[in-house]
Amino acid sequence: MLIGKLHDKYTNVVSENDFIEIAMDYFYEAEKKFVYSNEGFISAVISMEALFNEGPSDIKYKLSLRAAFLLGLCGIDPFEAFDKLKDFYNKRSKLVHGGGTLPHDPDRYLVSKYTRRSIIIFMILLKDEKRRNINKNKRKTEILKEIDHAMLNNEMRNSLKKEINNGLKDFKLTIPRTFEGEGEDGNYRVTAW
Repeated sequence: MLIGKLHDKYTNVVSENDFIEIAMDYFYEAEKKFVYSNEGFISAVISMEALFNEGPSDIKYKLSLRAAFLLGLCGIDPFEAFDKLKDFYNKRSKLVHGGGTLPHDPDRYLVSKYTRRSIIIFMILLKDEKRRNINKNKRKTEILKEIDHAMLNNEMRNSLKKEINNGLKDFKLTIPRTFEGEGEDGNYRVTAW
């Protein structure tokens, strides 16, 4: 019942915003292939790119800074997120450009955690009627500009933080979402939606 209500409340947000749909497709692919596999890891980072990047330059920096800022508004350490996301993007680039496989990194689960939370945040922000009235072709650019401005303006930052944290209540599920264990390559941690 809760999942159905959640779906009904946010389904239009996804269908009205191609970049969210792309981010979710890559995220689901990442979860299906598991972020400890190279393919799953790459898909998770591409999902973040779909959310936080609007052009061909400074992708790593824009993705890391914007994501860390938003994640910091909802209780995740923004400094750790910034550093981890830059590292994840470097690793993604190495893999995509033929750098072979990466050694086991027990923190790779964080890319899944950050991506999941970022998608949820964008869904919350795009649920707002004012943002929904922005031309579909300009909506992503405008929301990224709003995020950038909120980094520099305390009032905007506080307003965004309040909106995000109020919206996160919709996504609080009472089922376990994290599973840990020991596998052939060492310890693992999987976080379900």
